[in-house]
Amino acid sequence: MQNEDQGMVEIDLREYLGILKKWRWVIVLITVVAVGTAGVLSFFVLPPVYQAEVTLLVNRTSSTKTTYQQPETLESAVSPFSKLPEMTLNTYVAQVTNPKLLGRVRDNLGLDPEVYTINRLSNMVSASVVKDSNLINIKVEHTDPILAREIADSVSEELLVFISEANEEQLAKSVELLDRQLIEVSAELLTTEEQIKNNEAQPRSLDFVRDELDSAKQMLSKYRSQRVQVDLDIYVLESKLAELNSQLAMIPPTIVTEEISYVEGENGEEQIITRSEQVNPSYTEISRRREETVSELSGKQAEASFLIKEIERLTVRSEELQAEVTEKRVEQEQLARKAAQLEQTYNLLTNTIAETQIVQAINIGETDVMITAPAETPTVPIKPNKSLNMAVAAVLAAMIGIFLAFVLEYFDNTVKTAEDVQKHGGIPTLGSIPRIEPFEK
Repeated sequence: MQNEDQGMVEIDLREYLGILKKWRWVIVLITVVAVGTAGVLSFFVLPPVYQAEVTLLVNRTSSTKTTYQQPETLESAVSPFSKLPEMTLNTYVAQVTNPKLLGRVRDNLGLDPEVYTINRLSNMVSASVVKDSNLINIKVEHTDPILAREIADSVSEELLVFISEANEEQLAKSVELLDRQLIEVSAELLTTEEQIKNNEAQPRSLDFVRDELDSAKQMLSKYRSQRVQVDLDIYVLESKLAELNSQLAMIPPTIVTEEISYVEGENGEEQIITRSEQVNPSYTEISRRREETVSELSGKQAEASFLIKEIERLTVRSEELQAEVTEKRVEQEQLARKAAQLEQTYNLLTNTIAETQIVQAINIGETDVMITAPAETPTVPIKPNKSLNMAVAAVLAAMIGIFLAFVLEYFDNTVKTAEDVQKHGGIPTLGSIPRIEPFEK
């Protein structure tokens, strides 16, 4: 089987080579025509294209690496306004074909706008970053070597101006925005300070209410001390009254005395008993002391009742004053904190505006981008590459010729050899009669 497969491969390969040999004139003709056409176009038709090149050095670029961002503060929110816009090398490269920049180049060189459209200029100009460096190559292709050099130089010069103007415009907008913010903050700061002054000038200012609260607390403390003393006095008087009542219960209110006398009567001497009743002075004294104690106790109880009401009233009043003091203190602290923040913001905006104006005065284009190698007038064209064009035409034409040879062979049904008879008819041939051309006399 292996030998049969090898034989089939050998037969097929010979057949393919035979087809190519048979139609070699077609392949050769197409190749010759294509190479000739490419040569004519390259040498006589296509105009030579020259390339002028400018090299720029970028001094300041930003990194595109992502880092952890801290929570934004007032300074971090305002500080970007005073900084130069961060630009990468790819940003500079993209600006090379900016339509506005190319329009300036066209106007500077006095080129015809109808011939040199922005799209055509963009196709002429290309820019790329030199690997592992801060260099940018700007290339311009044109059929006129002098114009190619002029366009390259003009593009590089206008790029520096364009970058400076773009950044100045952005910084000018930043200054305008900061000025508006400064005016708003200044007005709000004045309003806040006026509110603080008005609060301090009110009849019931924080200090006034605080003094009233201190006075109420002092009175409350005094009344509480007095109530403790009055309660103690009441306790003593009640104990004294109880003792006096006990004494009165044991002492009779009156004292009865009996006087015995003797008189002569019919039956002799008779005894006469005379009884007299008088107020007990001890009872009277204790009663008097009891009445005094009751009167004094009533006075103390009235005083205690008054003190209880005053303590309750002063307690409620102290709580109200404490709430009022807290409210006014919170309001004053909020206003003071707001004024401090506004003052800090005002100072920060003022410093940021000054920094932004300083940065605005810097020519960023000339500072951060330098022309290290200006364009020179090219002497050797880069297009067309005649040898390469003819080689490519030869390869393509040979491929087309080979493909066409197999197509022609596929549609060729004529019988010219014994092999064609066996191939198309499936009939073995026993022999062949050669064709003999007649001799010429």
